[in-house]
Amino acid sequence: MRSRRDTVRSSLAIAMLLFLPTTALSQVVLDFNSFQMSLGDTWTFEGTSGPVAISPGPAGGGQTWDFSAIPTEFDLIVTYVNPSLSPGGENYPTANVCQQIPFDGGAFYQYFLLDGSGLNPLGSAYWMDPPGTTWLMEVDSTGPMFISPISYGAQWSTTITHYDFGGEIAEVDVRNYHADAWGAVTTSAGTLDCLRLKLHRVTTHYDGGIPGETEENWAYEWMSPDWGTVCIVRHEDGNPSPDFVTGELDVVTETGHTLVRDSSWGAIKAMY
Repeated sequence: MRSRRDTVRSSLAIAMLLFLPTTALSQVVLDFNSFQMSLGDTWTFEGTSGPVAISPGPAGGGQTWDFSAIPTEFDLIVTYVNPSLSPGGENYPTANVCQQIPFDGGAFYQYFLLDGSGLNPLGSAYWMDPPGTTWLMEVDSTGPMFISPISYGAQWSTTITHYDFGGEIAEVDVRNYHADAWGAVTTSAGTLDCLRLKLHRVTTHYDGGIPGETEENWAYEWMSPDWGTVCIVRHEDGNPSPDFVTGELDVVTETGHTLVRDSSWGAIKAMY
């Protein structure tokens, strides 16, 4: 089972693109209706155990990517739960989206407001057992984490300030997004038509309210109209570049959203 720190790092990188677009194949468009989730929906992630030879490939339309030969192992499960009934939920009364991510000894909850502007982060909570303690981490943002709508070529930026358990600034995260490609991606789960999102993050870490180390990260995420997040590719630690050839892969191997695919996929059943 993952450590709490590893769970948080992965969840911040991947958890918030787990939404289900419902538009035509190829040039996918995501909008407010695409982001609607049902309580109990789950996503199972697998990931590489370390850096592997991998490249995000070129930008543009009509691309093909194949990551099916890269071995992965179980990483984590993300479940959508009721915000008002979740640990710390009373501190985020406007939240209408909540993700639960288990880790050894507890769970991590992320709270969001989904409205006509897009997806807006509100904060998070740790729940530890024992003794059943809840720790809160609030955030401020200059705008939605994900705008609505999102189509091929869209670009947007937001700055997210994270606060620690004591209310002091923990990190400032500047994110720049670009929907830079669409095409067909193949993973261990099959082949799906996707929109690719390119993310450039510059994160400044704080200690006692004083800015310290700055970290740069690049990642690419493929989203399908009927699967949501299909996979994520990011550079290896310590070697940030948008054109990397060594990195790490996360793959969604199963969704718990009850929907009917085309005949080759059949029905996807809820895990719980």
